[in-house]
Amino acid sequence: MNSATLTPLNYDLNLIPTIHISPSKNSTLPLLAASILIEGVTLLEIDDDHIEDIKTMIIILSKLGAHCIQEKDQLIIDARGPIYSEACFKECSDTRYSLLLLGILSSRTGSAKVSVPGGCDLNRPFDYHVECLTKLGNTVSYNDDEISCTKTAEPIKTLQLPYPSVGTTLQALFSCATGSINSTITIQNAALEPEIDDVIAFLNKAGTKILRNGSDLIVVPVSNQTLQGIKHKPIYDRIEASSYAFASMAVRKLVLLKNCPTQFMSEPLQILDNLKCAYFLLGTGDILIDGRVFDENQPLEITARPYPGFPTDLQPILAALCCTLSSKNIIRDMVMPCRTNYVDELRKIGAEISCLENTISINGFKKKANQISINVSAPDLRGGMAIVLLAISSGCHINITAFNQILRGYSRIISNAQILGGQITYDDAKKI
Repeated sequence: MNSATLTPLNYDLNLIPTIHISPSKNSTLPLLAASILIEGVTLLEIDDDHIEDIKTMIIILSKLGAHCIQEKDQLIIDARGPIYSEACFKECSDTRYSLLLLGILSSRTGSAKVSVPGGCDLNRPFDYHVECLTKLGNTVSYNDDEISCTKTAEPIKTLQLPYPSVGTTLQALFSCATGSINSTITIQNAALEPEIDDVIAFLNKAGTKILRNGSDLIVVPVSNQTLQGIKHKPIYDRIEASSYAFASMAVRKLVLLKNCPTQFMSEPLQILDNLKCAYFLLGTGDILIDGRVFDENQPLEITARPYPGFPTDLQPILAALCCTLSSKNIIRDMVMPCRTNYVDELRKIGAEISCLENTISINGFKKKANQISINVSAPDLRGGMAIVLLAISSGCHINITAFNQILRGYSRIISNAQILGGQITYDDAKKI
């Protein structure tokens, strides 16, 4: 006999504070850059509530000759006209994704010159990019201000990446996806991140021939002229979704997250399982997280690794959550061991946290006595978010400089902070 059991959740979803997750930053930025590989019109299904890095990339594409028009629910990139080969703009120094223009512009125009990229100060050299481009038939030179790249030879048939870097994998794809060579190129040890596969899906819809076989990418170069303009919807942001999942626990609130790419969030959700935090997958990507009660005494020992491991981008956010626990916790970062600049800032607020090389040790939180307001600075995007999260959870009033760093990845942080229990006042002085 078939039977079913219904358990009332005692939750009215219409009354629960709701956070809407955005399209993936780490998909949308390379998709924007890739749009100028196509001598046609690209439609990206993203609304006009852009993070700062996307605004920056749109400016870069416009200066390179593309026409970018934002409609309500889609961004139109028209790259049918001439595209300039030099991107030596101030904006290129504001985002590391401008580095990808080397492979893209050299593939479309034969050469490229790009300002040395910026973004988060995480001590990330671009030597892997130079090595990759060189082996794929480019002559690369650089100084303190600019990097130049010119197609001068046939690419190597098998490219072994020294590390499964997302940026280097994208650089290799953009450099060899188009061209006159008739043979196959294999990229070995490629990154496995879902954002890479989103870019591959985009390129293949446009007409490229790229196949994934585990960590190998098999590429058959096609002519630029065969690529067609397409419409594409980026995947949703697993890092933003996981950040707010951890945030709901840190502030001990019930929160509904909409549009979560749960299929790519197994490691962050495992943290919730380890802490016995109740959450419900509601279908169509919605997660109801009850951060009000969980096991605060459960110690965590987490290591950030390349996907499908725990994401390095979430390492500071998890550290902020750990500061609210009663247990002693350890986080190691095998991907970006220098991602520790936020530690001193959390300590100013009251975090009992320290770091030695790539290992962060967290022993809880002790509120500062007799301090009405605390001055801190956002060292980078994720570290800045960790500061905001800990300040809200601990009830600390902070003045934070470089707040624009956080807006580079969390476009709705000001309104979402209210849902989490904080009020952000942001002005031209860039303080909260």
